[in-house]
Amino acid sequence: VAANGPAVRSGSVTVAGAAVQVRQAAASGPPSPPQPPPGNCRYMLKPTHFDARARSDDVKVEVKTTDGCPWTASSPVGWLRIEDGSRGSGEGDVKLRIDENPGALRTATLLIAGEAFTVTQDARK
Repeated sequence: VAANGPAVRSGSVTVAGAAVQVRQAAASGPPSPPQPPPGNCRYMLKPTHFDARARSDDVKVEVKTTDGCPWTASSPVGWLRIEDGSRGSGEGDVKLRIDENPGALRTATLLIAGEAFTVTQDARK
């Protein structure tokens, strides 16, 4: 079953002649950013977004911050995976893998160090 959007969805299927009702809860929003430790942690991403072609691709995002400032990275979709760097402290890199796009233009926003990182991927031609 594909990931659900912001609304509940339901349907029925017939299994061995019996109707089975299926209900899928609405998807939750992106995870909350990590809380910085007391002090003055500020984060900057480089680049701040990425425009991908329809084919698969890899992207490296640099996290700039002060030593000792913790951060995490998370993706809300399966086609945009964090291959390395899902968490760190101080400066570091997040390596993303973008799957080939089999359909229409798509966009996802990840949270990296509490900052939005948007990937837009071209439609398949």
